[in-house]
Amino acid sequence: MVARFPPALPHGHIEEALPDVFYVRGRFPMKPGLAIGRTMTILRQGRSLTLVNAMRLDDAGEVALAELGEVQHVVRIGMAHDRDDPYVVDRYGARFWALPKMRHGFGLEPHELLSEDGALPLDDASLFVFRNARGPEAALHLPVAGGLLVTCDCAQNHADTAWASLLGKLATRVLGLHKPGQIGPPGLKFMQRPGGPPMAEDFRRLCELEFRHLISGHGPPLLETAREALRARVRETFA
Repeated sequence: MVARFPPALPHGHIEEALPDVFYVRGRFPMKPGLAIGRTMTILRQGRSLTLVNAMRLDDAGEVALAELGEVQHVVRIGMAHDRDDPYVVDRYGARFWALPKMRHGFGLEPHELLSEDGALPLDDASLFVFRNARGPEAALHLPVAGGLLVTCDCAQNHADTAWASLLGKLATRVLGLHKPGQIGPPGLKFMQRPGGPPMAEDFRRLCELEFRHLISGHGPPLLETAREALRARVRETFA
């Protein structure tokens, strides 16, 4: 069954960001010559693993993942980053959680629909949903180590350009995505509903959460200063 899914793309090793919080960074091709970095977050409770912004790993990566625990849940919180969800759900028999109105490939359907007041596969976690976005977008908030925010594209952290192609590195700089906790123009344009309410209200509400750390769908973890960085980007973006 797994052979019918897209193959694994180049990626690095599993690294630990915080206690029971791990991540993997890899490359994602946007078009010929243009590739950017992407990041998967792995959240562990006991032996249960929850993958956010799921990424198909190569054989060695799957061995390393199995050493951490058992993949039991896959959570999709953004409109993009859905390439490898079908593979991971099929490969591990994982329970798939997603926001309403999301489209999924290979006939994949959510086992559970995410909502701010609904159940989550992680104890003490909460879900933040963007109310003014043109499509489904959310963030996970966990109380670990003073507060952790896990995002997809709404807030990114291209603090370095690892895994990006040369053109991807240049685009990151030109678009101003190199600042920590950045709300990039492409992502904001992608999220903003034409003629709808501005996204400022959502981002200001997001910054009211208590968190010190951020792991997004792009770039390395932003530790200790994430809330301050995101607040600065909100002020710059929506001044």
